[in-house]
Amino acid sequence: MLLAKRVNDSVYVITLFALSSEVRKRSHKGSKLNTWQESSMRQAVEEWRKQTKSSDDTKVSMRTLARAWNVPYETLRRRITGKIMGYASASGRPTILNELEEAGLIETIKNLAKVGFPLTRKDVQTLALANAKAHNYRRF
Repeated sequence: MLLAKRVNDSVYVITLFALSSEVRKRSHKGSKLNTWQESSMRQAVEEWRKQTKSSDDTKVSMRTLARAWNVPYETLRRRITGKIMGYASASGRPTILNELEEAGLIETIKNLAKVGFPLTRKDVQTLALANAKAHNYRRF
Protein backbone atom coordinates (compact mmCIF):
# COMPACT_ATOMS: atom_id res chain seq x y z
CA MET A 1 0.00 0.00 0.00
CA LEU A 2 1.30 3.47 -0.84
CA LEU A 3 1.10 6.43 1.46
CA ALA A 4 1.87 9.90 0.09
CA LYS A 5 2.72 12.65 2.56
CA ARG A 6 3.32 16.28 1.61
CA VAL A 7 6.49 17.72 3.12
CA ASN A 8 6.37 21.22 1.53
CA ASP A 9 4.87 22.82 -1.60
CA SER A 10 6.69 20.65 -4.13
CA VAL A 11 8.09 17.67 -2.21
CA TYR A 12 6.10 14.53 -1.45
CA VAL A 13 7.37 11.56 0.48
CA ILE A 14 5.92 8.29 -0.75
CA THR A 15 6.10 5.38 1.61
CA LEU A 16 5.41 1.79 0.66
CA PHE A 17 4.28 -0.48 3.44
CA ALA A 18 2.78 -3.93 3.60
CA LEU A 19 -0.51 -4.70 5.23
CA SER A 20 -0.09 -6.25 8.62
CA SER A 21 -1.09 -9.87 9.10
CA GLU A 22 -4.06 -8.70 11.17
CA VAL A 23 -5.57 -6.90 8.18
CA ARG A 24 -4.98 -9.70 5.67
CA LYS A 25 -7.57 -12.38 5.27
CA ARG A 26 -6.62 -15.34 7.39
CA SER A 27 -6.85 -18.91 6.24
CA HIS A 28 -7.48 -21.90 8.46
CA LYS A 29 -5.12 -23.94 6.32
CA GLY A 30 -2.61 -25.70 8.53
CA SER A 31 -4.42 -24.93 11.76
CA LYS A 32 -6.47 -27.34 13.79
CA LEU A 33 -10.23 -27.11 13.47
CA ASN A 34 -12.80 -27.89 16.13
CA THR A 35 -10.53 -27.48 19.12
CA TRP A 36 -13.48 -26.85 21.44
CA GLN A 37 -14.88 -29.44 23.82
CA GLU A 38 -18.27 -31.09 23.29
CA SER A 39 -19.05 -30.72 27.00
CA SER A 40 -18.39 -26.96 26.81
CA MET A 41 -20.78 -26.62 23.87
CA ARG A 42 -23.46 -28.60 25.73
CA GLN A 43 -23.09 -26.42 28.85
CA ALA A 44 -23.15 -23.19 26.82
CA VAL A 45 -26.35 -24.24 25.01
CA GLU A 46 -27.96 -25.32 28.28
CA GLU A 47 -27.03 -22.02 29.94
CA TRP A 48 -28.52 -20.07 27.01
CA ARG A 49 -31.76 -22.04 27.16
CA LYS A 50 -31.94 -21.65 30.94
CA GLN A 51 -31.53 -17.86 30.76
CA THR A 52 -34.10 -17.50 27.97
CA LYS A 53 -36.66 -19.38 30.05
CA SER A 54 -36.05 -17.27 33.15
CA SER A 55 -37.67 -13.87 33.61
CA ASP A 56 -34.49 -12.36 35.02
CA ASP A 57 -33.41 -9.05 33.47
CA THR A 58 -29.68 -9.86 33.49
CA LYS A 59 -29.17 -11.84 30.31
CA VAL A 60 -25.80 -12.61 28.80
CA SER A 61 -25.31 -12.17 25.07
CA MET A 62 -24.60 -15.18 22.90
CA ARG A 63 -21.15 -13.83 22.03
CA THR A 64 -20.22 -13.37 25.70
CA LEU A 65 -21.46 -16.86 26.43
CA ALA A 66 -19.34 -18.26 23.60
CA ARG A 67 -16.25 -16.53 24.99
CA ALA A 68 -16.96 -17.73 28.52
CA TRP A 69 -17.28 -21.38 27.45
CA ASN A 70 -14.44 -21.14 24.88
CA VAL A 71 -16.57 -22.23 21.91
CA PRO A 72 -16.94 -20.54 18.49
CA TYR A 73 -19.76 -17.99 18.37
CA GLU A 74 -21.13 -19.06 14.98
CA THR A 75 -21.17 -22.72 15.97
CA LEU A 76 -22.97 -21.89 19.21
CA ARG A 77 -25.48 -19.74 17.34
CA ARG A 78 -26.22 -22.53 14.85
CA ARG A 79 -26.73 -25.02 17.69
CA ILE A 80 -29.07 -22.67 19.56
CA THR A 81 -31.15 -21.75 16.50
CA GLY A 82 -31.49 -25.41 15.55
CA LYS A 83 -29.63 -25.34 12.23
CA ILE A 84 -27.29 -28.02 13.60
CA MET A 85 -28.51 -30.70 15.97
CA GLY A 86 -26.39 -32.19 18.74
CA TYR A 87 -23.28 -30.96 20.46
CA ALA A 88 -20.42 -32.79 18.71
CA SER A 89 -18.29 -31.18 16.03
CA ALA A 90 -19.28 -32.10 12.51
CA SER A 91 -16.72 -31.10 9.89
CA GLY A 92 -17.01 -32.19 6.31
CA ARG A 93 -19.71 -34.03 4.50
CA PRO A 94 -22.08 -36.34 6.32
CA THR A 95 -21.24 -40.01 5.94
CA ILE A 96 -23.35 -42.20 3.69
CA LEU A 97 -22.82 -45.48 5.52
CA ASN A 98 -23.68 -45.67 9.18
CA GLU A 99 -21.12 -47.04 11.65
CA LEU A 100 -22.59 -50.56 11.65
CA GLU A 101 -22.52 -50.85 7.84
CA GLU A 102 -19.01 -49.46 7.70
CA ALA A 103 -17.82 -51.94 10.36
CA GLY A 104 -19.39 -54.79 8.35
CA LEU A 105 -17.62 -53.63 5.20
CA ILE A 106 -14.29 -53.44 7.05
CA GLU A 107 -14.81 -56.90 8.51
CA THR A 108 -15.50 -58.32 5.01
CA ILE A 109 -12.33 -56.72 3.64
CA LYS A 110 -10.25 -58.09 6.54
CA ASN A 111 -11.73 -61.59 6.21
CA LEU A 112 -11.01 -61.69 2.47
CA ALA A 113 -7.42 -60.59 3.10
CA LYS A 114 -7.01 -63.18 5.86
CA VAL A 115 -8.22 -66.00 3.58
CA GLY A 116 -5.79 -65.00 0.85
CA PHE A 117 -7.76 -62.60 -1.31
CA PRO A 118 -6.42 -59.12 -0.55
CA LEU A 119 -8.48 -56.47 -2.29
CA THR A 120 -7.12 -53.67 -4.42
CA ARG A 121 -8.44 -50.14 -4.13
CA LYS A 122 -10.70 -50.72 -7.13
CA ASP A 123 -12.04 -53.94 -5.54
CA VAL A 124 -12.85 -52.08 -2.31
CA GLN A 125 -14.67 -49.36 -4.27
CA THR A 126 -16.67 -52.00 -6.17
CA LEU A 127 -17.55 -53.80 -2.93
CA ALA A 128 -18.64 -50.53 -1.28
CA LEU A 129 -20.75 -49.60 -4.32
CA ALA A 130 -22.44 -53.02 -4.29
CA ASN A 131 -23.12 -52.60 -0.57
CA ALA A 132 -24.61 -49.14 -1.19
CA LYS A 133 -26.85 -50.47 -3.98
CA ALA A 134 -28.01 -53.30 -1.71
CA HIS A 135 -29.10 -50.69 0.87
CA ASN A 136 -30.69 -48.44 -1.80
CA TYR A 137 -28.37 -45.47 -1.30
CA ARG A 138 -28.76 -43.03 -4.18
CA ARG A 139 -25.65 -40.90 -3.84
CA PHE A 140 -22.58 -42.97 -3.58
